Amino acid sequence: MLLNFAMCSFPNLSVPETHEAKADLLSAVFASAGVKWPLHLLDEKGNRRRNVEAVRWRTGDLEVVAIYGPLDDRRAQWYPREGLMPRLRAADVPQPVRIVLPQARYVTEIGSDHQIGRTKQFTVHIRPFRPVFVVLSKRELQSPVLIVVLSKRELQSPVLTLPKEAVGPGESLRVRLHIPNAQGLHALKLRVTTPDDQPAPWFNRSVMVGPGGAEIALPLAHNEQLGSWASGRFR
Repeated sequence: MLLNFAMCSFPNLSVPETHEAKADLLSAVFASAGVKWPLHLLDEKGNRRRNVEAVRWRTGDLEVVAIYGPLDDRRAQWYPREGLMPRLRAADVPQPVRIVLPQARYVTEIGSDHQIGRTKQFTVHIRPFRPVFVVLSKRELQSPVLIVVLSKRELQSPVLTLPKEAVGPGESLRVRLHIPNAQGLHALKLRVTTPDDQPAPWFNRSVMVGPGGAEIALPLAHNEQLGSWASGRFR
């Protein structure tokens, strides 16, 4: 089926003026191909909840779902920059989202002491740009703390190596990063301090490190401070 519009622009389902029939059209297209929704996000009246995103992944026999809340009923970038913060503060209130599953599962919300229990539908409250994480399981989990452990892979301490211990002004320092027994990609934040133990934010880097490691270059200015610099402070 060839559609003469971009999926990212039509229909704009987050806008209240967009008729629900356009969402029904896309649902029918997916249904004709045998695609079924793994879950439904509804509002308090049972209608499709607009401008909300759910991201799912598996860890072991558990399924973790992150539900992202909206700014408001329209896209944030539509507003002038000077009017964004007041709208953020005005929209920063909990909003209910009812989640309907195809089969009953044991549901626990991460960061909450309340275990929802075994059910096919439940309600969470979301805030703008703050994801709510829930864990779905076929079996009952004994402790909410266990969920946090199972939903994270154990990350060993990163290792930083320098091919050259000394570089001169105007040169680039090559930095090699490696995580022992890394599984997939891991995000690291690299921070550097000057010889007088002050932060050097111009060297701040966010690096994706996989099983094969990663290498980055830190260019030094011609007027950079001379002395012994410290690197390898990760977060």
